[in-house]
Amino acid sequence: MIDRINKNDLLDLIQKQNGPCVSIYLGTEKSGREIYKPATNLKHLVGAAQEKISGYWMSEKDAKKFLQPVVDVTDDSEFWQRTDQGLALFLGSNGLKFWRVAKAFTEQVFVSNRFFVRPILASATCDDQFYILSLSQNKAELFKANRADIEKLDVPEMPDSLEAAMKISSVERGSQVHTGSREQKGKQASVFHGHGGKTETSKEEIRYYYRQVNHAVTECLSGKRQPMVLACVAQQAAIYREMNTYPYVLEQIAAGGTDQLTEHALHARALPCMTQFMNMVVESAIESYRQIVDTTRTLSETSSILAAAHQGRIATLLIDENASITGEFNPHDNTIDYDQTEVDRDLIEDALAQTLLYRGDVFAVSSKQMPGKVLLAATLRY
Repeated sequence: MIDRINKNDLLDLIQKQNGPCVSIYLGTEKSGREIYKPATNLKHLVGAAQEKISGYWMSEKDAKKFLQPVVDVTDDSEFWQRTDQGLALFLGSNGLKFWRVAKAFTEQVFVSNRFFVRPILASATCDDQFYILSLSQNKAELFKANRADIEKLDVPEMPDSLEAAMKISSVERGSQVHTGSREQKGKQASVFHGHGGKTETSKEEIRYYYRQVNHAVTECLSGKRQPMVLACVAQQAAIYREMNTYPYVLEQIAAGGTDQLTEHALHARALPCMTQFMNMVVESAIESYRQIVDTTRTLSETSSILAAAHQGRIATLLIDENASITGEFNPHDNTIDYDQTEVDRDLIEDALAQTLLYRGDVFAVSSKQMPGKVLLAATLRY
């Protein structure tokens, strides 16, 4: 079972709180004899959290009581039967929140005055929702999907086949005339087919069919900005693009016939297109930074980035996904106290949180991908 986490969830998590914020990450098992082993691992992480909380935040007795909701999870056998690859738990003054995700986490526990969210950053900020338009002459279907799930959408007025679009219930032998869609001063023209045998489907018929599909799809997705993957043979994709008016259709297609595909198989075929697109978004952010790296529009020094983040000036922040800088930033004089003793205070998390709060974009990438071998790199709005 997978729980969807979105950017609004993340914005809620990164708000500072008065009491301790406990963030726990661990890997889990979807099935098999090992599904209950993570419960034991979680108990050990609860013990580590209790040590961090006791004395600094509250007494040992109060810390144990505070952590009880997480302990209850460890004892819930049904919960561990509905996990996926990873589990993220967040315990604060407002209670316990958790997400089961399709990502295997390294076991970690953090305690600070805000939650540690970097491990789930990509799941929450990179909107992985997309649409799949499955097309053939026999079937037209629209799906909403993400990395883990697929769901068929009900699209009003969308023809479910070429025959339905052309309103033909049967094809008679001999010459046939029916409505087509040549664009001649806005008027519909007629499409003529040869004599004898079965009527061959003309490109004009397919265009008319796809024009109707496109109209229904764009009406259904009005105001949406998520990418769409075309799932069809290449020739059909080329024709549909001529009719398409939805601005976010991806260049790469899930190529091949779809008439016999299950929803699961369709999702598996389309997902690599979305993955490639998301990788391109990250690469584009890195390249945009590199192109203006020697100008006043970029920053790579920690205190300068933190100051800009607290001022809402960062448009895009790149962070090393495995780096950590312990310290506390003072936004009043833009200084950093590297000797502070508060547990698990991470300056990179501070920069991440402030950038997101001001609606900037944040990408956690590998050390090799970071431009200039730095731990943080920012592109400024102004």
